[in-house]
Amino acid sequence: MKKLLQTQFAINPIEIKKLWGYDNSNYLVKTKDIQYVFKTYIKNTETLALVEAENKALLFLHNTNNNFPKPIKFKDGSYVKIFEIEGTERICRLLSFLEGELLGYVTHTKILFQSLGRFIAQLDLQLQSFNNNTIKARQWQWDIQYLHLNKKYIKDIPSAKDRSLISYFFQQYEENVMPVQSVLRKSIIHGD
Repeated sequence: MKKLLQTQFAINPIEIKKLWGYDNSNYLVKTKDIQYVFKTYIKNTETLALVEAENKALLFLHNTNNNFPKPIKFKDGSYVKIFEIEGTERICRLLSFLEGELLGYVTHTKILFQSLGRFIAQLDLQLQSFNNNTIKARQWQWDIQYLHLNKKYIKDIPSAKDRSLISYFFQQYEENVMPVQSVLRKSIIHGD
């Protein structure tokens, strides 16, 4: 990986540390002066399109606010490339690194949550003018409009009381939201 970073980005990593990733592999790349996040994904057409769409969204956001990671170009000017890493073809990209503490590791205060709320509201307002069909077409379990994709997991909840409570909220969504869902406003949002 070090050689790939040297040849493709002309950076000289002094440390590469694997980070946690949900459905991809992430690495903190430290150089003498700067840090990056190198991300790799198992190669498939859907993921490639989504990574390219995410890069467009990040570039869009970064143009007005540099509190977002910025995609870093490969030497050839592209933002996404495919390489074989450890015997598997992987979609690769490099992002700038944002300094800071993870929300889970800091003391939660009212001021912190108010600041987070303002930031997310401003992000959502910015994204109202961003349009991307790949992101719009994506159906996945973390998007509330596709809540039904998670119903199959209710049976995996060990507690009958908890299963009943979750089933109640699925029922509320089905009865109160689904009938009017098509007329509700929608926008691309940051879903984490």
